[in-house]
Amino acid sequence: MAVELKQIAEYLDIDPEKDWDEVKEQIDNAFVRATPDAVKSNKKLYDAVLGGLNGAVITRIKQKAKDLGVELTKDDIEGVDQTIDLIDVMAERTSEKLNQYPSKIEELTGQLEEAKKKGASAKDVEELTAKLQSYEQKYKDLEDLHNSTVQDFEGYKQQVGEEKKSFIVNTYKQKARESVKLKTKSDWERKGFLNDVDSKYKIDVDGDEPIVRNAEGERVKNPDKAGAFMTYEEVLKKEAKDAGLLDDSPHTGKTVRTNAPVIHAPDDKDKRPERQPRKSAVQL
Repeated sequence: MAVELKQIAEYLDIDPEKDWDEVKEQIDNAFVRATPDAVKSNKKLYDAVLGGLNGAVITRIKQKAKDLGVELTKDDIEGVDQTIDLIDVMAERTSEKLNQYPSKIEELTGQLEEAKKKGASAKDVEELTAKLQSYEQKYKDLEDLHNSTVQDFEGYKQQVGEEKKSFIVNTYKQKARESVKLKTKSDWERKGFLNDVDSKYKIDVDGDEPIVRNAEGERVKNPDKAGAFMTYEEVLKKEAKDAGLLDDSPHTGKTVRTNAPVIHAPDDKDKRPERQPRKSAVQL
């Protein structure tokens, strides 16, 4: 069965009857420029956008865990929402592994003391002493490695968190800027206006939700909606309106069609008669 254009339009949730520029904008917003929510809902896309959160990072975390005596399983890896959360799994599992050493050291210490009290042979005491020292050294080495690894990965998590925040903020800001039409005469005027807005307002992230704060760090209340805060798009429109730069014409960006007059080539009856040669007043 051949697929009709109407079916495709319904599937993409667009209105093909609208002006072509509007249809293109609908498609771009939905499928070209990913929104933060769309990215966050897709783990593979999310990992790819933030960069380096899959293959190489998983390998590095697994190797560090192995150095600490822990094998991270397929279930461990698939059980996290984001690859970066695997660091917490590694830290938790290695902590459990380390917690086994103090009890074993305590057990060996008791055995050694008991052997000495009962007059065990020098060989038995020597073997128990060597075993205890081996556990103590291994515990110290693993504890040092665990602490340094967790510290290193905490720094990495912070870096990824900043990249994540930057991605959400930039995507949110770009989408809002594209939706607000300005009556600026040049790119310099547009950039100047946007820089002025950014000097008054800052976009922050609450969890994974972008929010707008003023220069004092306070959420910007919406004057038109009780108990609501302004979005960055609303801030842009307000500032543009106050500056006389808001283009709120419903026809902005649309293709204007005009019926141009049709000019016909003149037919024979419209042609002027050819000019006859002027006769002389005196004929010879």
